[in-house]
Amino acid sequence: MKLLTFNFLFPLSLLLAIITIIIFIITKLGILSTEKDAFYIVLIGPMSGTYQNLGQSMVKGVNLYLNDINKTGGINGKPVKLIILDDQNDKILARRRALEVVEQNKALIVIGHAFSSTSISAGAVYKKFKIPAISGSATTNAVTKENDWYFRTVFSNHSQAAYLANYVKKVIQRKVANIIFDQDEYGSSLATSFEKSFKNVGGKINHKLRFNVKNVEKFLNKIAITFAKDQQDKPKKSEIIFLATHSQEAAKIIVKLRRLGVSNLIVGSEAISEKNFAKSFKIYHEEQSEPGYFSKNIYAPSPIIFDVANEKTNLLRNEFIKQHNEEPNWYTATYYDAAAVAVQAIKMSKVQGTRIAKERQQIRDYLTTINSIENSVSGMNGKIYFDKYGNIIKPVAVGVFNRRHFISALTQFEPINIQIVLEQKSSLNINDNKILTVDNNLVYQTKIVYTGIDINAVSNLDIKNSSYTVDFYLWFRYRGEFDSHNIEFINSVKPIKLGEPIDKTLINDTHHEVYRIKANFKGDFLFQDYPFDQQKLAIKFRHVHMTREKLIYVVDIVGLRQTSSEAILDKFNRTKALDSIGNWKVGNVRIFQDITKSESTLGNPLLFDSDGNIEYSRFNTVIQIHRDVLNFSIKNLFPLFVIVLLSYFAFFIPSDQLSVTNAIVRGSLLTAAFFHLKLSNDLPGVGYLVALDYVFYIIYILIIFGIIITTALHSAHKKKNIKREKQFKILAKTLYPTTIIISTMWFIYHYF
Repeated sequence: MKLLTFNFLFPLSLLLAIITIIIFIITKLGILSTEKDAFYIVLIGPMSGTYQNLGQSMVKGVNLYLNDINKTGGINGKPVKLIILDDQNDKILARRRALEVVEQNKALIVIGHAFSSTSISAGAVYKKFKIPAISGSATTNAVTKENDWYFRTVFSNHSQAAYLANYVKKVIQRKVANIIFDQDEYGSSLATSFEKSFKNVGGKINHKLRFNVKNVEKFLNKIAITFAKDQQDKPKKSEIIFLATHSQEAAKIIVKLRRLGVSNLIVGSEAISEKNFAKSFKIYHEEQSEPGYFSKNIYAPSPIIFDVANEKTNLLRNEFIKQHNEEPNWYTATYYDAAAVAVQAIKMSKVQGTRIAKERQQIRDYLTTINSIENSVSGMNGKIYFDKYGNIIKPVAVGVFNRRHFISALTQFEPINIQIVLEQKSSLNINDNKILTVDNNLVYQTKIVYTGIDINAVSNLDIKNSSYTVDFYLWFRYRGEFDSHNIEFINSVKPIKLGEPIDKTLINDTHHEVYRIKANFKGDFLFQDYPFDQQKLAIKFRHVHMTREKLIYVVDIVGLRQTSSEAILDKFNRTKALDSIGNWKVGNVRIFQDITKSESTLGNPLLFDSDGNIEYSRFNTVIQIHRDVLNFSIKNLFPLFVIVLLSYFAFFIPSDQLSVTNAIVRGSLLTAAFFHLKLSNDLPGVGYLVALDYVFYIIYILIIFGIIITTALHSAHKKKNIKREKQFKILAKTLYPTTIIISTMWFIYHYF
């Protein structure tokens, strides 16, 4: 009876352990959670109709964030669930959807709406019933200024107008502007803000033409008459045309102007910086003959331009492309940010999702505390925090269309820390004409340099010394003066001098320089996960002297053509650029710029008590590789498998053969120790345990267990205690493979 109990005891315990793990996983993932076990957020936008593509971008952006949050346990173990409502970009329908949120009394916060008109209409409901809301695209000033329950993760019309007015006057150097605007809330607000800001910087307004979206076709004839007359009197290329319209109306106006032969520079609002705008012209024969014919050299502001994105944004961009097989747009970014703020507010407010009315107030109160960089929320494109009206505080990026790509313009306004400006008088002169005050912010006219790295081959990968050789092309495109030779490769083994470029051209005031470099680089290799490790092969450089206020490197999207990780990997496979690195596989490739900081005071007494850091733009190409575990295991770990198998077979040898079993088990121990030492010697001297160490420790424990059990078996056999001998054999034959299986499953879960 005791033997029967023992036979079932261990399998029963193992079964209970498995059931416990399954219950834990189900609970963790929220598979069986009820409505009361979740936090609800409502997303409202144009899910159907004319602007349904924007609604889809809103959903994709929010889900990109929420999916990641829910994978890691949601908020305090509760998942965050999204309720999606369709307002078709209609003001009346938007108000109805807002009232539905009130009636459902389920969601803690609203994300949306897409347009300012729908946001203002629904916002009246949110204000009355005290429901916090965050828009990632409604830019009209009144959305937040007249509603203390509304916040936004996109700049306001006032902010973008101020930046554009200064950009037109100080960078593009145009003194006269013509304004064409939609007379709805969005267009009127933007036109008024631009006119005021442009006049404040010394500009003049020539024509100011308004239209109603319902009679836009009729309005096109008025445009034709007005600008055709201007062209006859005197071509006014020195005047710009500012479009304060939505994207579809802007496209129609641009086609009309270009077909009239009006060649004035066009500046639009953020509405036309959406990625599909340039593609909307593909139906016209001019565009089919010359891709980018209608959108070429049109300027517009944008909440985010991906060529200047940092590493985090680049990773999210690659993840988005992997999920949806398309490039993200700025709607994706701002609604990702809106979701990030909403989740942070729910989390930090410590609400439970049960007393909805009271908890909405708590969330709104917390949102007002996100008012500085110290209290900010990390979003797709940096830190998010609000001013007293609920507007995001962030500089406006200006882009320009080139071959249907929307890329960073060659000059940007970069915010300056006034304390650092005053302290570093030798670096930045407060009276410098490149320093401006825009929208109450001190900014510097920053040079943009389009930069590209094209890798020919990676070789000489030396894991022990964490080094590798890269053969690559490096190029720069820029306007004006730029000392391309004065750059520092941060992780090169020896200093790299660029020498003479292999190609150098000047086209339309734009310089283009190309260099070919083959050099050794040092990596920051980490081996905690060895042999399941991943390593990064990087090329990183920055300018030696020019700080980020003066210079920003951006990824040359047009020149590189492929910038997504998948596209670059395909190119590597075609060119066999990484075939020389041996038993490694490429996981992904990232090309991005980020900021590197110098905390040195440089011995300047003015900086001794300063917390300010000197920031530089750094350009990075990072290839992430992972070890081919299958090949590694076959070559190096197969003998271990034989050792483990052999030591297990020792339990099947008769108990009276102690000398034989001990020889097998002890021989296995010595062999395992030999292989452990051999594989450890392949690594540099690291002062920490690696994954392979734990593999060997498990093997050592099993072998020592084998020695103990075989000795006990021999003792029981000598005493002729057959029952105890059987018990030991069952224990050994069960516990040994169970330990191996559980350990293997843990390694698979942890490293794959």
